[in-house]
Amino acid sequence: MRQRFITAAAFSVAALLTALLFFDPPGVTPAESAAPKTPAGSVCIAVKPLSQYPALPTGCEATAAAMVLNYYGVTLSPAEFAAHWLPQSTKFYQKGGTLYGPNPNEFFCGNPFNKAAYGCYAPVIAKAINLNSTACKAQVLYGQTLKQLSALYTQNGYPLLIWATMQMRPSATGKTWRLPNGQSFTWRSCEHCLVLVGQTATHYLLNDPQTGQTEAYEKALCEQRFAELYSQAVLITKTRAAQ
Repeated sequence: MRQRFITAAAFSVAALLTALLFFDPPGVTPAESAAPKTPAGSVCIAVKPLSQYPALPTGCEATAAAMVLNYYGVTLSPAEFAAHWLPQSTKFYQKGGTLYGPNPNEFFCGNPFNKAAYGCYAPVIAKAINLNSTACKAQVLYGQTLKQLSALYTQNGYPLLIWATMQMRPSATGKTWRLPNGQSFTWRSCEHCLVLVGQTATHYLLNDPQTGQTEAYEKALCEQRFAELYSQAVLITKTRAAQ
């Protein structure tokens, strides 16, 4: 089960969307606020942040996908994406003392409208978009760093769905279950999906479904959490027919 908390590790930078000016949040001293002011080379794509709450307590992936689809002109709410596009499976069962469950690379594990659910990985979101959208297409990206992905895509105007952790807290070993193919799988708890929309010299800018705002997270920390969740991302672009 996911827990959704907001910590001081991330702070809202909604003002970046119009001015790219940083300020020290209330109650945070300049020493504590690591984000620089108007650094050279700042980038922030104008993807409107959306909150997963209250409808989708475990639906960060659906919410992140809806943000980017909306950015490309596809009118779809996070709840609509979750209800009509997202492949889901709640087939967990015990047999001979072993827990069996779905593959998170094939299905959302659980129900995103329910607090007692897990989540899904990049291939599920890409498949959902490719099967249901004529305006957009999606591609799974593996094995690159956020620095590489940002240089290739975000700095060229393409937002990315990335998998990291809630508030960039350390991931932890979660529940283990047997997949349909017989392999053992262990969930990484604190899993979270966000939208990479830009960067400053020291921070990545991410639309966070948990807060419903654009947050600044320190680059080295983001890289670490991204690697903990298997360095997976989804690139969504317009199809040629929609361009």
